[in-house]
Amino acid sequence: MPRSASTWMYNVTRILLQQKYGDDLAGGWIKDYHEMPKRPVSLVKIHHFDAAYARRANTVLYSYRDVRDSFASSIRKFNVKPRVEYAHKLIRYDEGWKNAADCVMRYEDFVENQAQEIRKIADTLDIKNYSVENILQQIADLKGSAKSKEKSHDKQSLFHENHATTKGGHGNWSSEINGELLHQIETECREWFIENEYPLGSP
Repeated sequence: MPRSASTWMYNVTRILLQQKYGDDLAGGWIKDYHEMPKRPVSLVKIHHFDAAYARRANTVLYSYRDVRDSFASSIRKFNVKPRVEYAHKLIRYDEGWKNAADCVMRYEDFVENQAQEIRKIADTLDIKNYSVENILQQIADLKGSAKSKEKSHDKQSLFHENHATTKGGHGNWSSEINGELLHQIETECREWFIENEYPLGSP
């Protein structure tokens, strides 16, 4: 899901796989897939659910968060239009990826304990020898080096400049998602919020 620490998850996965496969690994954003070097192991970041890619993948890792937070963050970062249809699209993709995923990360769990999520990803990839502290430091360094206004994102890490739009956490959506839009989302997507244990109403 967009804006759910998916780039963090991508980089944890990339660092772990690079440790295991070295130069045999190629990685990148789905739009750059056909320009990526042809290597034995490919790591691709994708948001929209694609059944064909899901079937081809040996391993699928997925992250998600409260749809309202994802939506609001996308409004702040990418000027997504505030329409209820976008929430429905996020939920369709969420259902597809969760059904296909070998590893699912809830954003709120990432915020609470990043080390635990790294261990979960490593277990999914069957990688045993790694340093949680080293991975966290590498990601911090990558975020710092991605602050170039000359490109939309860093080709290695996929981090954007000012990648995070808030300090994280749950419930930062109320300034962008409110009024009639909030009512529409919570009414039409009610079952998703209940199933995923996100409270309804203003935070």
